[in-house]
Amino acid sequence: MISGDRAKEIEKRLADLLDVEIAELRDYLRGNIRESTARRTGFRFIRGTHGGQYVHDPEGTDTPSVRVSVPG
Repeated sequence: MISGDRAKEIEKRLADLLDVEIAELRDYLRGNIRESTARRTGFRFIRGTHGGQYVHDPEGTDTPSVRVSVPG
């Protein structure tokens, strides 16, 4: 496990290398990404009567949550 200070340093260096704000980098790493027709994720969310599931779809733009198990 790394220290908080080391994590902060890594975060800053990554953000500098990518030319993005640290908040943007954090959102990206957490998966906080809006759906977009321009960004293919390979998954599509299918809604059912009591919920839904993610299915593989080469044209899919839905982003599965980190808590969701997607089919293999």
